[in-house]
Amino acid sequence: MVLAIGLVGLGQIAQKQHLPAIAASLDFKLVAAASHDGVAGETAVYRDHRAMLAAHPEIVAVVICTPPKARREVAIDALMAGKHVMLEKPPAVTLGEFAHIAAVASRQQRVLHATWHSQYNAAVMRMRDLLVGQEIAAMHMDWKENFLDFHPGQRWVWEPGGFGVFDMAINGLSVMSAIFDPVPFVLAAELRVPDNVAMPVAAEVQFGFGDDTAPLTASFDWDWVAPP
Repeated sequence: MVLAIGLVGLGQIAQKQHLPAIAASLDFKLVAAASHDGVAGETAVYRDHRAMLAAHPEIVAVVICTPPKARREVAIDALMAGKHVMLEKPPAVTLGEFAHIAAVASRQQRVLHATWHSQYNAAVMRMRDLLVGQEIAAMHMDWKENFLDFHPGQRWVWEPGGFGVFDMAINGLSVMSAIFDPVPFVLAAELRVPDNVAMPVAAEVQFGFGDDTAPLTASFDWDWVAPP
């Protein structure tokens, strides 16, 4: 049985990751999309997700690739329409928003999946297995990319609610959440925020369990340029 998919948001990640993955699958078929701009091959693209849902009752699940600020509304509408939902990361702007989405999914008895794709890497699973029962003396994570490789020309990542460097740093945090049990929390952070944006472009973060047993740190940089 091939499941009909609707996709909301046709930015860089949807174009580079979601559309090719759906097209290559034998289990899913993209029947419609909704976006303010962008194309999805010959698939019908609507300006509003509600119009997409109304025009295509055959849609079983909705993939949401919008900026974080728009995800709660789209997810609630899709769940209330009886659709399963997959949310790109981060799933919402706040924990409260995500709790609301999860509560609606539970009431509607629909599947809600929030993607933390980096933690599913085979190397992460192997690392977790190797560390079982071990005492970690220290950890430092370097997670550095250039946002122009993934979001060229897109300003939403630097606006309030856009997350800035943490839009990509969440990938590193997803790895931490997979290998630590319990998961450490943030003790301190130093953020670098350029004058012309609202969100940080880099961060130095210290994690721990509140007892200072081991130094756990991370350096996140979304303005990183590889050395020649």
